[in-house]
Amino acid sequence: VCSSDLLLAVAQRQGPVPLPTAGPLAAKLVPGTAFTIVSAAAVINQHVQLSAPVPCANSFNVGGQTFTSDNTGLQQSFSTDFAQGCSTAFAGLSERFSPGQFVQAVKEFGIGSTWALPVPAFSGSVPSAASDAALAAETVGQGDVRMSLLSMAMVAGTVDWGSWHVPQVVQTSPGAVARPATPLPPDTVTALRSLMRGAVSSGAAKAARASGGRVYGQVGLVHTGSTWTSWFVGYQGDIAIAAVEYGKT
Repeated sequence: VCSSDLLLAVAQRQGPVPLPTAGPLAAKLVPGTAFTIVSAAAVINQHVQLSAPVPCANSFNVGGQTFTSDNTGLQQSFSTDFAQGCSTAFAGLSERFSPGQFVQAVKEFGIGSTWALPVPAFSGSVPSAASDAALAAETVGQGDVRMSLLSMAMVAGTVDWGSWHVPQVVQTSPGAVARPATPLPPDTVTALRSLMRGAVSSGAAKAARASGGRVYGQVGLVHTGSTWTSWFVGYQGDIAIAAVEYGKT
């Protein structure tokens, strides 16, 4: 849980599936469609409107790799694709930008930056894709994309605050706030907030609806062998949150 750049709280409970030994701040996890918050920024940078028709197919092939979705396969809008977490729509949208343009969008969220924290923490890693299939996989938060809960919370915080901040662990009094030279474009921030609000109000993240203020977010579900990881990433007010749950199929 983060407020502005301050790390407020971390919680972990052992369940039937072992949690990463690195802990929630340093664990290198596959984020799945929760990462489409970042991918949506890359799409918006290519001037794709939220109302633009983007099909959500049951399967879609990019560079010889087939991506699948449990959605209906209807022709719908980009905003609806985001709200429903349609992986095939985002795999197809990856054809609209280059690996370099995607890396630039990733950097706008501070992913891979250096954090000088007194505790082990991982800021995320998204290597430049070497093929169309690899780029599509990264767009849906798979492939070589790895994020910690802290780095995903900071992604949500970037949308909330308009720019990424270096997180700080408050021990006595916080230090000076470190800000990037260039914040996210205002139009991109507005669009991402709209997408994340739609995911909570009527999409796959609707279980996060709560009283006391609007919640903005995105979810992801990642299957690995006989286990699954379920993500929620979002914010309410000035508090950013990332949570994962593990289970067995």
